[in-house]
Formats: sequence, C-alpha cells, structure tokens
Amino acid sequence: MPFVVGYVKPVLSFCAGQVVNTLATAGLGVAALVYSNQGTEGDPITSTGWIPVTSIVLQSIMRTVGIVPVLRPLLMEVYPMEIRTLSIGLTQSTFIFTGFVAVKSFKAVEGAIGLSGLSFFWAVINAIIGVYGYFVIPDNRGKTLGATSGEDEPPPPPRKQTVRKTKFFGDIDIVGDADKYGERSKYTFGLNKRSNLRFAHTNSI
Repeated sequence: MPFVVGYVKPVLSFCAGQVVNTLATAGLGVAALVYSNQGTEGDPITSTGWIPVTSIVLQSIMRTVGIVPVLRPLLMEVYPMEIRTLSIGLTQSTFIFTGFVAVKSFKAVEGAIGLSGLSFFWAVINAIIGVYGYFVIPDNRGKTLGATSGEDEPPPPPRKQTVRKTKFFGDIDIVGDADKYGERSKYTFGLNKRSNLRFAHTNSI
C-alpha cells in the first residue's frame, strides 16, 4: 500500500491496525458469549450474527492496510547485512511454527476455556502487541538499508600521524599501528604504506 507507507508513520499505521484487531477479536468473544448464554431460547443469529462477519472482515482489512505494509519492510531492514538473509529465514520459520501451534491447539484450548475465553485471550495479546509496537517500531522512511540496521556510522577520525627524524633517511611518516609491525620507511606513502614498503624491501634485496 504505497499511500499508507508513504504518508502515514509506520508506528501509527501498525497501532491503528492492532486497535481494530483488538476490538474485532473482543467482538467475536462477545458474540460467542451471547450465543452460549442464549442456548436454545431466542435467535442468537438474528441478534449477534453480524458481529462475527464484521469482525473477520475488519481484521482482514486492517491486516492488509495497516499491519503487513509495516512488518514486511521492517523485516527486511532491521537485521544487519551480514546476517540479514539467515535472520529473515529464522524469523519467518518461527512465525510459521507459532501459527502451526496455534492452529493445532485451537480445539484443545477452546474446550478448556470456551470460544469466548479464547477470543478475549487473543484480544489481550493483540493489545499487548500494539503497545509494544508503539515503543519499538522505527520510522525508516527515506533511509538506506545500511542506515536502518545501524551500519551507516560516521567514519572514524583519522589516526594521528607521527613524524620521526632519522640519521640516514630523514623524516619518516608513521601512521596508525605501523610501529607494531616495524613498517618504518621513507617508501611508505598514501593509503598503501605497507604494500609499498614490502615492494621497496623486495627491490632492495
């Protein structure tokens, strides 16, 4: 949804979707509760039959418009480049596995707490996810992939250069950790100090 992603902050879009999902799921619980309390008396379909249909339609719309357009790009942006592909695969696998567990345990949980209790439980979960998303979802619009994962850091300051005077070679530039490797020579220059040094030593031999 280009309009949603381009003109609405991701956190607002996600939270709005979660609020609607919370209310819609709670509505399913209310409808199930009314149906179970009425029993055979009256016509529960006439009084509450519109609630399940409306709730399911609202959940589908908000998932498509407000939630997926936020989570999909965020999944591609949040991990560092070095582990991005593997992390996305693990995240998607975990998502599919938790969905599998929720589907397989549905009948058992429904038998224990009823359809209304199950609906209210997921309504609370949706509310918690919405609150959590409000505090952690960033606004990455207009940023590069490196910047979204914290990799576009400002370059480090240049290392301090030291100039030493020698008896035979005059001034020698020593940069960074050249002292550690003993790379001191008038042949070192530019960005290729070490390679030029080795080249000079090879030619002298």
